[in-house]
Amino acid sequence: MKKKTILVMVILLTAITTVFAQTAADFSVELTTDGNCVLIKRYLGKVLTVKVPDTIEGMPVKEIGKNAFNGADVANITSVILPQGLNKIGENAFIYQVNLASVVIPNTVTEIGREAFRQCYKLKSIDIPDSVTTLGNQVFLQSGIEKFTLGKGITVIPNDLFNSCKLQSAIVIPEGVTEIGENAFCANYSFTSLTLPSTIKKIGSGAFSLCGSLTTVTIPDFVETIEFFFSYGGETYVGDNNAFRNCPKLNLASQAALKRRGYTGSF
Repeated sequence: MKKKTILVMVILLTAITTVFAQTAADFSVELTTDGNCVLIKRYLGKVLTVKVPDTIEGMPVKEIGKNAFNGADVANITSVILPQGLNKIGENAFIYQVNLASVVIPNTVTEIGREAFRQCYKLKSIDIPDSVTTLGNQVFLQSGIEKFTLGKGITVIPNDLFNSCKLQSAIVIPEGVTEIGENAFCANYSFTSLTLPSTIKKIGSGAFSLCGSLTTVTIPDFVETIEFFFSYGGETYVGDNNAFRNCPKLNLASQAALKRRGYTGSF
């Protein structure tokens, strides 16, 4: 019996260690622009639970390239663990990976490109580490995100970051964030409360529009004014105050608090 038990354990451990096994052959790669590190150009493997290696041919993996996991020829992955030491996730890197349910982003990543996880419908939560200072527009647009954490490195929440996601219950924008971009949280129908930080200065057009369950917005007392804005043709204009358009359940106290800070748009 003991021999059978040991054999079963060996088989299970082997299965656990090989399910994430990726080798250099599973990736098309090139050197980064400085010539010292590796950029993942394309995932070629068939395993659906991906662990990107720390090094390939002895060189550190620093970037996931543009469209690296996007396309009909790429396996429809379910999870990905990115390596410690990675610096950048390129634009469209995991776009349309509709079965992707788990992503581990290491605390060495500083940049996530636009639309990197767009329409990843099964991705329910995401933790963005403190190391990330740059997020592109539409990173999680139309994904399945229900909850998130933003690290301390983020000062600007870009346009359409969580547009048309499934955010639940409460949203707390962390201290340090000064600007929320256009349509950043638009069309999230389930969340009920929003807490803005003391550092907030600007909120873009449509940032919280079409949030039909939003009832409470909390603003620290010492935030005297908030600039509401919209952009067109690369230029930013002050005066489009429809950041909370079509939020019919927003209570009167929250409406009054927003109006005292300069909001003149509709609810």
